[in-house]
Amino acid sequence: MAGFGVNVYGAQRLTRTLKKADLDVKRLTRINRQAASTVAAAARLRAPLGVKTSKSRKRYRPGKLRASIRAGATTRAGVIRAGGTRVKYAQAIHWGWPKRNIQPDYYISDAAIATEPVWIKDYESHMNKVVKSVKGVK
Repeated sequence: MAGFGVNVYGAQRLTRTLKKADLDVKRLTRINRQAASTVAAAARLRAPLGVKTSKSRKRYRPGKLRASIRAGATTRAGVIRAGGTRVKYAQAIHWGWPKRNIQPDYYISDAAIATEPVWIKDYESHMNKVVKSVKGVK
């Protein structure tokens, strides 16, 4: 049986730049945080202020929900958080609570949809840079 061989020119360069491109993809935390910050800023504008009722005995302080909205990021996703120990009702306001007759107000989801063209461009430009950085076989 006859021998068969293949010569690959630029294999080391291709391997090296693919490893670098993988690192650039793993560094998506910055882009994810930027996208989450864009959405969080829009969500703060859309978040409800609250309504003072005559039944409430607590001091009325509007804006606690808005102030609790913040952005976070990992290499896999951008995250928008709302609420905390002093604003435990954030999830109920966003998703609703039928038992308590609270209708959903999708202020974070609506903000993500409204700002999508902005943060999609950031992702596209970053991924285009990663793809352009890959060099190897011509």
